[in-house]
Amino acid sequence: MDSQPDARVPFKPDGWQRAVLDELDANNSVFVVAPTSAGKTFISFYAMEKILRADDDGVLVYVAPTKALVNQIAAEVQARFSKKFKHGGKCVWAMHTRDHRVNDPTSCRILVTVPPSNAKTWATRVRS
Repeated sequence: MDSQPDARVPFKPDGWQRAVLDELDANNSVFVVAPTSAGKTFISFYAMEKILRADDDGVLVYVAPTKALVNQIAAEVQARFSKKFKHGGKCVWAMHTRDHRVNDPTSCRILVTVPPSNAKTWATRVRS
């Protein structure tokens, strides 16, 4: 699968994964769709850390196909990042589904959601 060493990650990513990392490092927005176990999650956590380190204004939107996965990813984000990154007046993460919200999706840095979930409340913060 074209796996090669890459100093950005502790394993040998495939070519498509390196291409996505290159886009993220160039500060471009990406939309990743791939089969289960293809390596999407490590890319999302790489992007989350990058956005948290960059400034206090960027937002990353993680769209999960199910509420169960939203809960799982939100818990992982809480565990990985909430103690390391403090941003004045902004929460590190929020969860937003049609019938459940945790933290404020309009002022968070990482939004974990499902499609569609009233994107009108937070979509203006996303840059293309």
